[in-house]
Amino acid sequence: MKSKMELTLTRAGGPMLLDLCSRAGGPCYLLCLRFAFDYLFAGAIVSLYLMADKFIYNRRVEFRDTDMAGIVHFSVFHAYMEEAEHALLRSLGLGVICEIEGQRISFPRVNASCDYRKPIKFEEQIEIEVTIAKIGNSSLTFNHHFKRDGETVAEGSITVVCCEFDHGPRPKSCPIPKSFREKIQPFVVEPNSE
Repeated sequence: MKSKMELTLTRAGGPMLLDLCSRAGGPCYLLCLRFAFDYLFAGAIVSLYLMADKFIYNRRVEFRDTDMAGIVHFSVFHAYMEEAEHALLRSLGLGVICEIEGQRISFPRVNASCDYRKPIKFEEQIEIEVTIAKIGNSSLTFNHHFKRDGETVAEGSITVVCCEFDHGPRPKSCPIPKSFREKIQPFVVEPNSE
């Protein structure tokens, strides 16, 4: 969540709320205006949550994913994270390898981690929420929140680096293209950094 503002105002405070909305800008402006009108016409406590979008990826645990104890092997969570990341990018018309703004780019992994909270078993349905924790000049960090029936079972992250990618020469780090950045921006949880 980027931020939370909770405003308790009297009807006389309506103009102040509208002024706050006008400074929000972009999609936040429309959301803020909706709350302002709800406030002005219904007179209530106004709560405004500015949140990143979450991409939800659902999958069923396959038998091949489990170990001798009958639970998902720890290494499989990394494959699940990559699967969910690829699904997010495909949903945006992008890919892990794509041609964009005249560049052939790819996103090699430079870091991956996962914290396991509860075991999951064969045939269970899991939900993986994907957000982008950080977007830098050339790197992205994806966060993955694994849930089973609404309960957290694991949390992980993958950091990738944008690289120009031609067969033969070694990949070379490059800035994330503007159009790629714009498409993934709704999923970014934190402001730009790096």
